[in-house]
Amino acid sequence: MLAKSLPYGPRRLLEIARALATRPKLLFLDEPAAGMSEEEIDRVIDLVHTIQKRGVTLLLVEHRMRLVMNVAEHIIVLSYGRRSQRAPLRRSRRTRRSSRPTSSPTRESR
Repeated sequence: MLAKSLPYGPRRLLEIARALATRPKLLFLDEPAAGMSEEEIDRVIDLVHTIQKRGVTLLLVEHRMRLVMNVAEHIIVLSYGRRSQRAPLRRSRRTRRSSRPTSSPTRESR
């Protein structure tokens, strides 16, 4: 099977695997979850954790906050190209996909 004939999600994972074949110390992932289903995002989260355990530093640009909050150690938020927030994440704030909320938290629950 040719890579171009793979469905979108598996093709994105293959692209990451190709980048890993070069044994990088730093890997830049630009919206790896774009266009993916929730199940495919779960696979990306697992893959990113595996990459991190191997000592590879990741720079992640992503809009899917479930992915970001599951894998990031530090977050920098950009707004119109300028840094608006920067914060290290405490491990206790990281969420596992099995505990993902079914709805957005309300202002009162924060």
